[in-house]
Amino acid sequence: MGGFVRICLQSLLKLVNSLIGFVGLGMILYSLWMIRVWYKHTGSFWDDSHPPWFIYTFLGLGVSLCLITCSGHIAAETTNGHCLSCYMVFVFLLIMLEAAVTADIFLNRNWEEDFPKDDTGRFNELKNFVKSNFEMCKWIGLGIVGVQAFSIFLAMVLRALGPDQGSFYDSDDEYVPARLPLLRNQVQYTPYVIDPHPAVRNDSWTTRIKEKIISGAEIATQVMILSILNQYNRYGISQVWMISPLCKESDLPPTFLKGSTHTIKGLELRSEGSRYADGSGVLKDAFSRVLDEIKAGHAVDGGPSGSGLLAGVRVVILSPDDELNYNVDESYKLSVPATGNPIYALIQAQTVYGALHALQTFSQLCDINLASGTIEISLAPWTIIDRPRFPYRGLLIDTSRHYLPVPVIKSVIDSMTYSKLNVLHWHIVDTQSFPLQIPSYPKLWNGAYSSVERYTIADAVDIVHYAERRGINVLAEIDVPGHALSWGKGYPYLWPSTDCQQPLDVSKESTFKVIDGILSDFSKVFKFRFVHLGGDEVNTSCWTITPHVREWLKQHKMDESGAYEYFVLRAQKIALSHGYEVINWEETFNNFGNKLNPRTVVHNWLGGGVAEKVVAAGLRCIVSNQDKWYLDHLDATWQGFYMNEPLVNISRPEQQKLVIGGEVCMWGEHIDASDIQQTIWPRAAAAAERLWSPLEKLAKDPELIAGRLAHFRCLLNQRGVPAAPLDGLGREAPRGPGSCYKQ
Repeated sequence: MGGFVRICLQSLLKLVNSLIGFVGLGMILYSLWMIRVWYKHTGSFWDDSHPPWFIYTFLGLGVSLCLITCSGHIAAETTNGHCLSCYMVFVFLLIMLEAAVTADIFLNRNWEEDFPKDDTGRFNELKNFVKSNFEMCKWIGLGIVGVQAFSIFLAMVLRALGPDQGSFYDSDDEYVPARLPLLRNQVQYTPYVIDPHPAVRNDSWTTRIKEKIISGAEIATQVMILSILNQYNRYGISQVWMISPLCKESDLPPTFLKGSTHTIKGLELRSEGSRYADGSGVLKDAFSRVLDEIKAGHAVDGGPSGSGLLAGVRVVILSPDDELNYNVDESYKLSVPATGNPIYALIQAQTVYGALHALQTFSQLCDINLASGTIEISLAPWTIIDRPRFPYRGLLIDTSRHYLPVPVIKSVIDSMTYSKLNVLHWHIVDTQSFPLQIPSYPKLWNGAYSSVERYTIADAVDIVHYAERRGINVLAEIDVPGHALSWGKGYPYLWPSTDCQQPLDVSKESTFKVIDGILSDFSKVFKFRFVHLGGDEVNTSCWTITPHVREWLKQHKMDESGAYEYFVLRAQKIALSHGYEVINWEETFNNFGNKLNPRTVVHNWLGGGVAEKVVAAGLRCIVSNQDKWYLDHLDATWQGFYMNEPLVNISRPEQQKLVIGGEVCMWGEHIDASDIQQTIWPRAAAAAERLWSPLEKLAKDPELIAGRLAHFRCLLNQRGVPAAPLDGLGREAPRGPGSCYKQ
C-alpha cells in the first residue's frame, strides 16, 4: 500500500510540475513573439535599439519556470531527499518573488515608477489588457500560485516518505558510490529466491541486500533473510521474507524463483578505476585469505569453463590512504551481476577497510559444491550495501591471568574479521603478571609467570601489524593505580610497602615516571588513538596504613579518595602528553566524573544506567556491562548478548553519538589457549550483530536469529575456529551426535 501511495504522489507531482512548465513555455513563446514583433517594427536586428525590458523579464521567468520543472521531474522520479529539498527551495523562492511583486503593486500607488521607462508603450498595452480582463487574469495568477504551493506540499510528503528502497537509485541513508545517477536506469534482472543453504549470510557478519521477486516488486532487506522464520514483514509494498536456512525448496513462498548460479574458477583480483595502489599489499593479502576461507580446506578445482563462470572481483577504492584511523569509513557496496562476458563481482568502498569487509561478505556468499568439486555463488544478481552502526566494536582479551601465545592471539584476530569486530582490547598486565617487555624499564617483565610466557616489543609490533592489516585496531591497557602488584616484582619501590603491594604508591614521583616511560614506549608500538588506563577496583586502604604514604596525604591535605582522583587525573595528563585519548573504567566517572578530562571515554562495565549518565555529562562511552557482555560469565546466554542495547534510555541524537560502541570481554581467570575460542564464539557474534546493524533492523525476539547464529557457528568451525554450540551455556560441549547446524 505504501508503494502505491508513493507512485501516486510521484505521478501527481509530475503532473502539477508539468503545469508550471507549460506556463514557463508559454511565457517563452510569448516573449519570442514580442521580440519578433519588436524587430519587425524597428526594421533591423543590427541597430542600437533593444527590445523593452519587460520582454526580457518574461523570457527570464519562462526559462526559470522550465528549469524548475526539470528539477521537479528529477526529484519526483528519484524521490531523492536532496533533489526534493532543492526543488522545494526553488519553488518557494519563486513564490516569494511573485508575492513581493504583487504586494508592491497593491500597496505602492506609484509602483510603476519602480520599473524602467518603456518608450514603446508596449508595457502600457499589457497593463491595459490586464485591467480590462482583471477577473480572468486574477484567477489565472491565483491558479499558478496554487499549483506552485501544491507542488511544494507534494514534494514535502515524498521527502517525508523517503526514497524508494526497492529502486536502483541509492537512498540518502545508504552508502554513496563514486558516481550517483540522477535518474534510475532500471534493468529487469532474472528473478530469484533467497539461498536456503546455511553458513553464508547473516546480519552483522554480512549485509543489507536488495532482491527481486517474480511480480517485479523490489525487495530491500537485511541478511535477516536466513533467520529461522518462515513469515514476512512489510516495508511499503516490498515483501521481506525471513527464510529458515534449513528449509526445503518446497517451503519457499511460491512468488520466488531461482536466479543465476556462478561457478568460481581461477578467481582474479582487478582494480581498474581504484585510487588505492595497494603498495603495502593489504588488499592482495586479504583476497588470498578469502580464497582460502572459501575453500575451507577442501580440494576444489573450480570446475569447467563456460557460461556462468565468475572470472574475478573488481575492487574500486576511492581513498588512496590505508592508515587505520579511529572511525575510518568501513562502508562498502558489493554487486554480483547475473550475466556478463566475463562476469566480475564489483566492490566499491571509500577505504581499503570497507573493501576488506566486502571481501569477507563475498566469502560468505560462496558455497562449496562437493559433488562437483566447485565453488558457487547462487541466486545472482546480488546488490549489497553495508556499513556499521558504531565505530567501536571491540573484544577484550586478558594475557595477565593466563598467558596467550602469539599464534593464539592472531587466531582470535582472524576470527574477529568474520563478524566485523574492529578493536582488539589487549588487557596486557594485571595483578597476576606483567608479560610485556618495556624497554624504558626492562625489569617490569620480571612480573611474568616465567621467562617464556612473555611478549617482546617485536611481538607487540607484530601483533599490531597483523591486526591492522585486517582492519582491526589494538587498544593497549595498563590498569592503574590498582591491579598493579606485578609491577613491583621488578621495581619494588612501586609498592607502598612489601607488606602492602597495591595500589601503586601515589606518593612517589618515580611511580609516575614509570607510567610515563611505559606510555612513551606504547606510543611507538600502539598507534590507535586511544589507550586504556583502567582505574577500576582501587582499594585505597593500603595508602592509609602505610606511614610514608599517610604522611604524604597529610602534607597534601588529601584523603584516600582525593589521592585516587589525583592519581587517575595525573595519569591521564601523561597519556595526553603522548598523543593518546584516554579510556577509563566507569569507577572513575562514578567517583569524580566532573573532574575527568573532557576527552575521556568512560568504559561501562558494572551495570545498566551508567551510559546515559555519562553522555548526559558530555563524555563518550563504551558499553560492556558485565551481566550481558562478559564472556567469562558462562551463564550469560547468547540471547542476552544479542538483546543488550547500548543506547537504552538514550534518545537524544547528540547523546547517542557519544556512545561510540561496545565491547565483549574475555577475562582470563578461567580461560587460556585451550578454550578461549569456544568461550568467545558464537556468543560474541550475537553482540557483533547488535553493534553493526541498524537498530530498526534488529530482531525484537532473539530466537528469530537462532538459525542464522547456529549457521555462523558452523562457518567458524569450517574455518578452523572451535566455536561452541548454541545450546546450553557458554563453552558447553555438544550434547550428543548430530549435525553442526542443529546444535
